Amino acid sequence: QMLIEAGWQGGTLQKVLCGGEALPGELAKKLKSRVEHVWNLYGPTETTIWSAVHYIQSIKENEKIISIGKPIANTHVYVLNDRQQPVPVGVMGELYIGGTGVARGYLNQPTLTKEKFVSNAFNRLSNSKLYRTGDLVRWRPDGTLEYISRKDDQIKLNGFRIELGEIQAQLRKHPQVKDALVLICGQEIGKKILVAYLITKNQVQLESSFMRSFLQKTLPPY
Repeated sequence: QMLIEAGWQGGTLQKVLCGGEALPGELAKKLKSRVEHVWNLYGPTETTIWSAVHYIQSIKENEKIISIGKPIANTHVYVLNDRQQPVPVGVMGELYIGGTGVARGYLNQPTLTKEKFVSNAFNRLSNSKLYRTGDLVRWRPDGTLEYISRKDDQIKLNGFRIELGEIQAQLRKHPQVKDALVLICGQEIGKKILVAYLITKNQVQLESSFMRSFLQKTLPPY
Protein backbone atom coordinates (compact mmCIF):
# COMPACT_ATOMS: atom_id res chain seq x y z
CA GLN A 1 0.00 0.00 0.00
CA MET A 2 2.84 2.38 0.87
CA LEU A 3 4.53 1.67 -2.46
CA ILE A 4 1.34 2.48 -4.36
CA GLU A 5 0.81 5.69 -2.36
CA ALA A 6 4.38 6.68 -3.29
CA GLY A 7 3.55 6.36 -6.98
CA TRP A 8 4.96 2.91 -7.74
CA GLN A 9 3.60 1.62 -11.06
CA GLY A 10 5.08 -1.86 -11.21
CA GLY A 11 7.61 -1.25 -13.98
CA THR A 12 9.30 -4.41 -15.22
CA LEU A 13 8.38 -6.31 -12.04
CA GLN A 14 6.20 -9.29 -12.98
CA LYS A 15 5.40 -10.96 -9.66
CA VAL A 16 4.20 -9.79 -6.22
CA LEU A 17 4.00 -12.03 -3.14
CA CYS A 18 1.75 -10.74 -0.33
CA GLY A 19 1.82 -11.96 3.27
CA GLY A 20 1.89 -10.96 6.91
CA GLU A 21 -1.66 -9.61 7.14
CA ALA A 22 -5.03 -10.17 5.48
CA LEU A 23 -5.02 -8.86 1.89
CA PRO A 24 -7.92 -6.46 1.17
CA GLY A 25 -9.66 -6.86 -2.17
CA GLU A 26 -9.16 -3.20 -3.08
CA LEU A 27 -5.39 -3.45 -2.60
CA ALA A 28 -5.30 -6.67 -4.62
CA LYS A 29 -7.05 -4.86 -7.51
CA LYS A 30 -4.42 -2.12 -7.46
CA LEU A 31 -1.62 -4.68 -7.48
CA LYS A 32 -3.19 -6.63 -10.37
CA SER A 33 -3.39 -3.41 -12.40
CA ARG A 34 0.39 -3.00 -12.05
CA VAL A 35 1.84 -6.52 -12.32
CA GLU A 36 0.80 -9.71 -14.08
CA HIS A 37 1.21 -12.22 -11.24
CA VAL A 38 -0.03 -11.63 -7.67
CA TRP A 39 0.08 -14.32 -4.97
CA ASN A 40 -1.49 -14.20 -1.52
CA LEU A 41 0.43 -16.31 1.01
CA TYR A 42 -0.53 -17.41 4.52
CA GLY A 43 1.29 -19.12 7.35
CA PRO A 44 2.53 -18.55 10.90
CA THR A 45 6.16 -18.76 11.99
CA GLU A 46 5.36 -22.00 13.86
CA THR A 47 4.78 -23.78 10.55
CA THR A 48 7.87 -22.32 8.86
CA ILE A 49 6.28 -19.15 7.50
CA TRP A 50 4.12 -20.25 4.53
CA SER A 51 1.46 -22.98 4.67
CA ALA A 52 -1.15 -21.90 2.10
CA VAL A 53 -1.06 -19.99 -1.16
CA HIS A 54 -3.56 -18.39 -3.53
CA TYR A 55 -2.82 -17.22 -7.07
CA ILE A 56 -5.08 -14.25 -7.78
CA GLN A 57 -6.57 -14.56 -11.24
CA SER A 58 -9.58 -12.28 -10.79
CA ILE A 59 -11.22 -10.33 -7.97
CA LYS A 60 -14.96 -10.19 -7.41
CA GLU A 61 -16.56 -6.77 -7.09
CA ASN A 62 -17.66 -7.35 -3.47
CA GLU A 63 -14.62 -9.37 -2.34
CA LYS A 64 -13.36 -7.54 0.73
CA ILE A 65 -10.66 -10.03 1.79
CA ILE A 66 -8.70 -12.21 -0.65
CA SER A 67 -8.70 -15.98 -0.05
CA ILE A 68 -5.59 -17.53 1.50
CA GLY A 69 -5.97 -20.42 -0.93
CA LYS A 70 -4.97 -24.04 -0.47
CA PRO A 71 -2.16 -25.78 1.43
CA ILE A 72 1.27 -25.99 -0.19
CA ALA A 73 3.12 -29.28 -0.76
CA ASN A 74 3.79 -31.47 2.31
CA THR A 75 1.22 -29.47 4.30
CA HIS A 76 -2.22 -30.44 5.59
CA VAL A 77 -4.84 -28.03 6.92
CA TYR A 78 -7.99 -28.72 8.92
CA VAL A 79 -10.87 -26.44 9.89
CA LEU A 80 -12.12 -27.75 13.23
CA ASN A 81 -14.72 -26.84 15.85
CA ASP A 82 -14.15 -26.58 19.61
CA ARG A 83 -14.25 -30.39 19.87
CA GLN A 84 -11.56 -30.62 17.20
CA GLN A 85 -13.98 -32.12 14.68
CA PRO A 86 -14.08 -31.00 11.01
CA VAL A 87 -16.75 -28.45 10.11
CA PRO A 88 -18.73 -28.37 6.82
CA VAL A 89 -17.99 -26.03 3.93
CA GLY A 90 -18.99 -22.47 4.78
CA VAL A 91 -18.94 -23.00 8.56
CA MET A 92 -16.40 -21.08 10.61
CA GLY A 93 -13.79 -23.01 12.60
CA GLU A 94 -10.22 -22.80 13.87
CA LEU A 95 -7.43 -23.54 11.41
CA TYR A 96 -5.05 -26.38 12.34
CA ILE A 97 -1.89 -27.04 10.30
CA GLY A 98 0.06 -30.27 9.96
CA GLY A 99 2.91 -31.51 7.80
CA THR A 100 6.68 -31.30 7.54
CA GLY A 101 6.76 -27.55 8.17
CA VAL A 102 5.35 -27.75 11.71
CA ALA A 103 7.92 -26.78 14.34
CA ARG A 104 8.76 -28.93 17.39
CA GLY A 105 7.40 -26.33 19.79
CA TYR A 106 8.42 -23.24 21.72
CA LEU A 107 11.89 -23.20 23.26
CA ASN A 108 11.75 -23.57 27.06
CA GLN A 109 7.96 -23.10 27.09
CA PRO A 110 6.52 -26.61 27.63
CA THR A 111 3.07 -25.39 28.77
CA LEU A 112 2.54 -23.21 25.70
CA THR A 113 3.92 -25.96 23.45
CA LYS A 114 1.42 -28.47 24.85
CA GLU A 115 -1.43 -26.01 24.30
CA LYS A 116 -0.57 -25.09 20.72
CA PHE A 117 1.01 -28.27 19.32
CA VAL A 118 -1.55 -31.07 19.66
CA SER A 119 -1.65 -34.70 18.55
CA ASN A 120 -2.76 -35.24 14.98
CA ALA A 121 -5.96 -37.27 15.33
CA PHE A 122 -6.12 -37.60 11.54
CA ASN A 123 -2.74 -39.37 11.29
CA ARG A 124 -2.20 -41.37 14.48
CA LEU A 125 0.37 -43.75 12.96
CA SER A 126 3.03 -41.08 12.42
CA ASN A 127 2.87 -39.52 15.92
CA SER A 128 2.70 -36.16 14.14
CA LYS A 129 1.48 -32.87 15.56
CA LEU A 130 -0.96 -30.20 14.47
CA TYR A 131 -0.41 -26.53 15.19
CA ARG A 132 -3.42 -24.58 16.46
CA THR A 133 -3.20 -21.23 14.71
CA GLY A 134 -5.92 -19.40 16.63
CA ASP A 135 -7.16 -18.11 13.26
CA LEU A 136 -10.84 -18.50 12.41
CA VAL A 137 -11.44 -19.50 8.79
CA ARG A 138 -13.95 -21.33 6.61
CA TRP A 139 -13.83 -23.41 3.45
CA ARG A 140 -15.25 -21.72 0.37
CA PRO A 141 -17.25 -23.84 -2.12
CA ASP A 142 -14.29 -23.67 -4.54
CA GLY A 143 -12.05 -25.47 -2.04
CA THR A 144 -10.05 -22.43 -0.89
CA LEU A 145 -9.76 -21.00 2.61
CA GLU A 146 -11.21 -17.69 3.71
CA TYR A 147 -9.64 -15.92 6.70
CA ILE A 148 -12.23 -14.37 9.04
CA SER A 149 -10.60 -13.22 12.29
CA ARG A 150 -8.63 -14.26 15.36
CA LYS A 151 -10.12 -16.57 17.98
CA ASP A 152 -8.36 -14.64 20.75
CA ASP A 153 -7.42 -10.97 21.12
CA GLN A 154 -4.18 -11.28 19.16
CA ILE A 155 -3.89 -8.87 16.24
CA LYS A 156 -1.46 -8.19 13.41
CA LEU A 157 -0.29 -4.58 13.10
CA ASN A 158 2.43 -3.57 10.63
CA GLY A 159 3.46 -7.23 10.42
CA PHE A 160 3.88 -7.65 14.18
CA ARG A 161 1.87 -10.03 16.34
CA ILE A 162 0.41 -8.09 19.26
CA GLU A 163 -1.55 -9.46 22.21
CA LEU A 164 -4.02 -6.78 23.27
CA GLY A 165 -4.53 -8.58 26.58
CA GLU A 166 -0.82 -8.33 27.35
CA ILE A 167 -0.89 -4.54 26.95
CA GLN A 168 -4.03 -4.31 29.08
CA ALA A 169 -2.40 -6.42 31.80
CA GLN A 170 0.64 -4.14 31.90
CA LEU A 171 -1.54 -1.01 32.09
CA ARG A 172 -3.47 -2.48 35.02
CA LYS A 173 -0.21 -2.91 36.92
CA HIS A 174 0.16 0.87 37.19
CA PRO A 175 -0.79 1.94 40.74
CA GLN A 176 -3.15 4.66 39.48
CA VAL A 177 -4.98 2.51 36.89
CA LYS A 178 -8.20 0.78 37.90
CA ASP A 179 -8.97 -0.84 34.53
CA ALA A 180 -7.88 -0.67 30.89
CA LEU A 181 -9.06 -1.60 27.41
CA VAL A 182 -6.89 -1.69 24.28
CA LEU A 183 -8.34 -1.66 20.75
CA ILE A 184 -7.03 -1.38 17.22
CA CYS A 185 -8.55 1.62 15.44
CA GLY A 186 -8.67 2.64 11.79
CA GLN A 187 -9.47 0.72 8.61
CA GLU A 188 -6.86 1.86 6.08
CA ILE A 189 -3.62 -0.06 5.67
CA GLY A 190 -0.70 1.77 7.24
CA LYS A 191 -3.01 4.01 9.27
CA LYS A 192 -4.23 1.57 11.91
CA ILE A 193 -3.19 2.44 15.47
CA LEU A 194 -3.46 1.02 18.97
CA VAL A 195 -5.60 3.00 21.39
CA ALA A 196 -5.72 2.41 25.15
CA TYR A 197 -8.66 3.55 27.27
CA LEU A 198 -8.04 3.91 31.00
CA ILE A 199 -10.19 4.15 34.11
CA THR A 200 -8.02 5.70 36.79
CA LYS A 201 -8.33 5.50 40.54
CA ASN A 202 -9.89 8.57 42.17
CA GLN A 203 -10.20 10.17 38.71
CA VAL A 204 -6.47 10.87 38.56
CA GLN A 205 -5.34 12.44 35.26
CA LEU A 206 -2.53 10.51 33.55
CA GLU A 207 -0.59 11.95 30.62
CA SER A 208 -0.30 9.71 27.55
CA SER A 209 3.46 10.37 27.33
CA PHE A 210 3.85 9.21 30.93
CA MET A 211 1.92 5.98 30.25
CA ARG A 212 3.97 5.35 27.10
CA SER A 213 7.15 5.52 29.18
CA PHE A 214 5.60 3.15 31.72
CA LEU A 215 4.75 0.57 29.02
CA GLN A 216 8.15 0.85 27.33
CA LYS A 217 9.74 -0.67 30.44
CA THR A 218 8.05 -4.04 29.80
CA LEU A 219 6.77 -4.12 26.20
CA PRO A 220 8.54 -4.08 22.80
CA PRO A 221 8.74 -0.66 21.05
CA TYR A 222 6.21 -1.57 18.32
